[in-house]
Amino acid sequence: MWVSQNTLLELRWLLKNASPIVISYLLQNSLQSVSVITAGHLGASELAAASLSSMFITVTGLSVVLGTTLCLDTLCSQSFTSNEGNKQIVGLHVQRCLVLLACLCAPVMVLWWYTEGLFLLLKQDPVVAQLSGTYCRWMILGLPAFALFESLKKMLQAQGLFRAPSFVLFIGAPFNLAASFSLTKSLGFPGSPMAAALTYWVLVLLLLIYILKVDGSQVWPRWRCDNGFQHEEDPGYILNWEAYRTLLKLAIPGMLLICSESWAYEIIALAASWIDTTPGSHVNQGAQSVLVTSATMLYTLPFGLGIASANRVGNSLGSMQPERARHAAYAALMVSCLVALMNVLTLLFSRNVWGFLFTDDQDVVQAVCRILPVMAMFVMSDNVAGVADGVLNGQGRQHIGAWCNLVVYYLTSLPLGFLLCFHVGLGLVGIWIALALSITMACLVTVYVVLKSDWQKEALLAVQRTKIFAPTQDRGPEHKLSHWSSPSRPSSLLPTAMDNFSSDKEKLQASIQSQPLPDYTGLTHQVPVSNNGYPGEVGRSTMTQDALVYDPTTGQSILSAVTAQRQQIEQSLGQSCPKGGYHTLRMHYTTTSLLFSLLIIPYCCGYRGKRQIRGVGGQ
Repeated sequence: MWVSQNTLLELRWLLKNASPIVISYLLQNSLQSVSVITAGHLGASELAAASLSSMFITVTGLSVVLGTTLCLDTLCSQSFTSNEGNKQIVGLHVQRCLVLLACLCAPVMVLWWYTEGLFLLLKQDPVVAQLSGTYCRWMILGLPAFALFESLKKMLQAQGLFRAPSFVLFIGAPFNLAASFSLTKSLGFPGSPMAAALTYWVLVLLLLIYILKVDGSQVWPRWRCDNGFQHEEDPGYILNWEAYRTLLKLAIPGMLLICSESWAYEIIALAASWIDTTPGSHVNQGAQSVLVTSATMLYTLPFGLGIASANRVGNSLGSMQPERARHAAYAALMVSCLVALMNVLTLLFSRNVWGFLFTDDQDVVQAVCRILPVMAMFVMSDNVAGVADGVLNGQGRQHIGAWCNLVVYYLTSLPLGFLLCFHVGLGLVGIWIALALSITMACLVTVYVVLKSDWQKEALLAVQRTKIFAPTQDRGPEHKLSHWSSPSRPSSLLPTAMDNFSSDKEKLQASIQSQPLPDYTGLTHQVPVSNNGYPGEVGRSTMTQDALVYDPTTGQSILSAVTAQRQQIEQSLGQSCPKGGYHTLRMHYTTTSLLFSLLIIPYCCGYRGKRQIRGVGGQ
């Protein structure tokens, strides 16, 4: 069989979990569309202002938020299945991303406040500029909610809770429709943006209720009043500047990936208006609007596949299963090719009537019919490239897609498109020929990078990324990172545990002698254990404390004063030694004691799970 069984399993998982993302994407896109439609019923100026404002808000604000939160596709998905065992690293990444978004949204809000003056400088109609300024000012209230919603949505998706945002949007979309029509009817034009801003806050509230009451809250670390600048060197605190370097390395390419594409489409739309300047001519602008809307609509399913594959690949790499990540990537590319082929065939077989889905204007429909074969080539490559970008996001290599977009749109498509359009005289067809050729090159590059990925290396990088910025345990204000656990220090220079054993041994003996032996009698409470499975597939397993103090094969207790001391030593060394040094020290210590070597076999049956949860809640 030319497709392996593992790849077929990944195909099944991908198809199952991509559909909720597609639905939520469609419902979320409807929020802005409803605002434009309701405002358009008030008059031509209101329609123009709402359309212009919606475009401006998407390009300057929403795309920035969407691009920034792409870093969470990498960090959260890899951290959730990491062997470090502390799922609260996921929430810590979200908190840091929210801090970054707050810094980015502040200048955007200032820009939106002065939108009217900006549009007047761009020679827009004064009435349209004034209405657009009103629209953007009201949407300032919705921008923080949009950032919160996107960040929390990424947090849930990393845990495999793909359906949660869909449930929330199933409630939020009808609410937006009702609020938009009622507020626009009672308050006029300002009611449309007010309804959109209110809807985003309702979505955040509903998502928080789901997280707190249903599922997803276990990854959110408890807020502490001392999470401030006095702990900036501790990787477990929000204001750890070293962690923001990694965050920015992923967030900036994500912003470029999203913003470069949306900005390029707006430039092309502007160029379409220059093709024919005859008064009353609207064919090229109308055709471009239909084509861009069609491309966006046909990208919905690949977008969902890309998000699902990013989380699947990230989960696999975070749990050190590179082979499963490879199968997930191959499955995603296979599905993307099938989806792209389906979209292309739909366009080609319906080319003569496709335009009537959007307009009744015969001239616009004929223009769309002429360009659809070229656009079909664009859609084929764009769909596959979008899923390949999702796989790269799961690996943490957003920069590849970002650079491809910059080269494709700004160094290839726009110059070549303008040349073919205005100098060669091909018009709008020339612009789409340039787009199709450029996106095909980008598709080939991204797919080649995915196929040639060193999955073992990517898995090691994922684990390293999670380990470096994992929270430390029970640090007081006096604790700082030691020289051997600093993120900036190369691993090759880390001293081994044996180099420090002589000094640590006296401290451990004194600590053990000063503390009473722990009493494990009757302990049966549940302790969460990290399973290295996948969110939404295996679930969250638990094990009892009995597994740590009883032989699972005979059911007999193996506790004694010696084994209790052994446990205290293991816990202390696990907190004070780096991971590799700790294993070396444990091996030497075990081989030097006959009693310990006899007891360690049944003891380790429960110790493996205990070691994975080391550091959660200070245990």
